[in-house]
Amino acid sequence: MKTKVAIVKCKNYERTRVEQAVKAAFDLLGGLNAFVKKGEKVLIKPNILSARLPEDGVCTHIEVIRAVVKSVRDCGAVPCIGDNPGGSISPAKAYEGSGLTSLAKEERVELKEAKDIKVVNGIPIATYFLECDKIINLPKMKTHSLMGITGAVKNMYGAVAGLHKSELHKKFPGPEEFTKVLVDTFEIVKLDLVLMDGVVAMDQQGPSSGRLRYPGLL
Repeated sequence: MKTKVAIVKCKNYERTRVEQAVKAAFDLLGGLNAFVKKGEKVLIKPNILSARLPEDGVCTHIEVIRAVVKSVRDCGAVPCIGDNPGGSISPAKAYEGSGLTSLAKEERVELKEAKDIKVVNGIPIATYFLECDKIINLPKMKTHSLMGITGAVKNMYGAVAGLHKSELHKKFPGPEEFTKVLVDTFEIVKLDLVLMDGVVAMDQQGPSSGRLRYPGLL
């Protein structure tokens, strides 16, 4: 089975422009309703690495997340948003600092936190990743100091709860070792669709201290 990929231009994060670009991308894939059905619980998984503002280019931009929330609702499904930031920062603080808390209030969408975990094949997964009907993955286009690039596979490491991330990094410090952890996580948490935020990207010292670049793409 071939994987279909759509590339759409989006030169900035103006709300209407992003909504149109997101819809265009979904339409090129046959429409979001080809992936999401009425009544389903859909987890939207952005890259919320830390409490960084949208303009810093570290996290998936708020307007991309908002556009996907609206698109999911247009399908008659129920969206929620969740990620587990790295280090000791709590999801609540990362959500607040990245603007996600404000978005959730404006759009009346639930923000998930890892209150419970389930260990699957040795990997501690936040249970809400396993309880939803569908997952839409929203990675940010960036380089990564360990893995070279962070994309759809690396972004799903956010399914690992809290400080368990740091423990796995210590246990598997090298890129080849850690790649297996990423692939195992990706196999456990099944995705249905990926939309990468490449409107503003990051190179050099990514994923949080690099140089901003402007591909203008979704």
